[in-house]
Amino acid sequence: KNNNGKSEIMKCDKFPLTGFTEDKQFSIYGDAYSYTFMKNQLIGSQEEKIETDNGFIRGYLHNGGQIAIACERDIYANGYCPLNSYGLFLAYGIYDHKVTDFTDIIFVGGTLKQLFKPECLSVDFHEGMQINHRTDAKKYNFTNNGEECEASILSVFSWNNSYGTQIRNDEVQLRIHFYNKKPFRFAVDCYNNVLNCMKFMTNRINVGFDDRR
Repeated sequence: KNNNGKSEIMKCDKFPLTGFTEDKQFSIYGDAYSYTFMKNQLIGSQEEKIETDNGFIRGYLHNGGQIAIACERDIYANGYCPLNSYGLFLAYGIYDHKVTDFTDIIFVGGTLKQLFKPECLSVDFHEGMQINHRTDAKKYNFTNNGEECEASILSVFSWNNSYGTQIRNDEVQLRIHFYNKKPFRFAVDCYNNVLNCMKFMTNRINVGFDDRR
């Protein structure tokens, strides 16, 4: 989220997704880590450039929010162009200006579930059954290039009413807060650093986060 608290930027895979590039020249269809850019108006057979902004193709989603698809260089399309990318970032809740920086980034689930035991809910059978909520967050302060930052790992609960009311406590989140705003591109470095840390802590190469929420 930025300093006015309007949005969160996170690694996310909510597919399929549809949107359009920042200049509104191309429509976007994304499925898994493959994206297709389709020219909105075909005039002749000349290739059109899809510009990148500091390592991302920026755009907007049809259902709201901003999208940034990782791409290291400009690409060209004659009508349409497929692109494989290692990931994307979504910004929620901001529509009136382009997101260029952030102060908070959140990672959800995946390998984090092996590193932290969810305990934000407790069941008390003393007088019937009572479910109590408490924070199980553990917070740590650290220094990054001389700058103070805060990391917290915690679990959250959710309701499910599909087959009667169910309450679940199985989602683990890692939240990192920077006291000074970071450029959008820095989110990629942060993502890679967290992955490397989890590889060390689990002694595994294949680590990651939940693909769907």
